[in-house]
Amino acid sequence: MESCDGHPDLGRSGTLGIWLKAVREIPTVFARLVYLCSLRDPGSGRYQHSILTQDLGELEADRVIRECHQRTFAQWLCLTLEQQRSDLEAYLSALGMKRREVLQMWARFAPYRNLVPQGLDEPGRWLYLADLEALVQVMNNEYAAEHQVQLQTQSAVCEAR
Repeated sequence: MESCDGHPDLGRSGTLGIWLKAVREIPTVFARLVYLCSLRDPGSGRYQHSILTQDLGELEADRVIRECHQRTFAQWLCLTLEQQRSDLEAYLSALGMKRREVLQMWARFAPYRNLVPQGLDEPGRWLYLADLEALVQVMNNEYAAEHQVQLQTQSAVCEAR
């Protein structure tokens, strides 16, 4: 399956080409998933983008964004666990928040579950969730261990004074 940037420009809209280029420039696959999912109305399941809708019409904009989300999701699934982790690390770094806190929140509430495109087959959904849950758990454990080492180091420094 092609990535989002493989979507043809249909030759009808300069707006579509600009939007696709902007999506391509989002630095991580995971960030693209977050962005594309943010365009989906949770009540109706329809994708909405005001400028694309204005230029292409509601149904065509929905179709274009839906296909882009599906292709981007497929791109994520094709990454190895190591590549997914690297992509996720880059995404977390760009958030400007403490990774440890984000990962703890993810472990508790699993907001990444909402990034799955509607209509995805069960094996694809299962693979995505299994990979993400494993990555979150491993990364959480590593950050907890690093935090514990930092606390022990700080305690040793304080005792030495």
